[in-house]
Amino acid sequence: MTTGLVLTGRNNIFTVLVDDQMLLCRLKGKRLEIDERSYNPLAPGDFVRVGSVNHQEESGIIEERLDRSSAFVRFNRKRAAPQTLAANVAEAFCVTSVREPQLRPRFVDRFLALAEHQGIPAGVIVNKADLDADAAASAVVRYRELGYPAFALCAVTGDGTEDLRQHLGSRLVVFVGQSGVGKSTLLNGLVGREIQRVEHVSHRFLRGRHTTNAARLIEAAGLRIVDTPGVRELDIRTIDTGVLAWCFREFRSFIGSCEYSDCVHHDEPGCAVRTAAVEGEVASERYESYLKLLVELRDLESEPS
Repeated sequence: MTTGLVLTGRNNIFTVLVDDQMLLCRLKGKRLEIDERSYNPLAPGDFVRVGSVNHQEESGIIEERLDRSSAFVRFNRKRAAPQTLAANVAEAFCVTSVREPQLRPRFVDRFLALAEHQGIPAGVIVNKADLDADAAASAVVRYRELGYPAFALCAVTGDGTEDLRQHLGSRLVVFVGQSGVGKSTLLNGLVGREIQRVEHVSHRFLRGRHTTNAARLIEAAGLRIVDTPGVRELDIRTIDTGVLAWCFREFRSFIGSCEYSDCVHHDEPGCAVRTAAVEGEVASERYESYLKLLVELRDLESEPS
């Protein structure tokens, strides 16, 4: 057996890079012996053991998935199971746009909470900055003040992309965002050629069309990026209500000062986090975002299993 790198996959058939050759590989026995309930056993970035390699037919059998250093996971509502979008990534980026579609701070907050919960460094990319430079710059300042790398750029013209390229280096990263924010255009611009197909935003509904139908690891121009299909929502039910506040990093210095040790920072007396929001030490928008997520998680936890 030899070690391979998963680039993409669908329906239990995966493209795996083995000895600088891309092979189409199936799972041994149609499943892997992994002690977890997941929508997908493998994701771009996974390292696997591959047997029965036939270089002439460009095929092989995936025998085992090696341990992961990290995994960016969302909950797939349709399949009612966690779905790994990318594995072994050094950083995860939320790609958003300032207009067309409109910037959705609460979507970004969901993304950042998931990344914090999964222990993955995260950043924010604000695309289409040419449509509203002031709003893009304001968003970048907001996330940088929280300690996240943030970049305002225009993928079409290339303005601002060089700073992002320098930040990415050769590390494996994943791009996540809504449809239409320009992930594919950005990727094409970063590598200097058309890697992913691009379609325009639907102006009737002001949302994007899905042009990437499966997560895919792309290695080009010294970059290593997992591009993922556009998502409309990020389900955060993998986070327990008791740790949600910790996933808002600016809350952490206040959490231990609450009057009650089991405070969830909603309406409890003596809540230091709520006080910090009232006094402006925590941004009111972020606190409101936290409250909405808390209510959502409580509703999910109360649903019959």
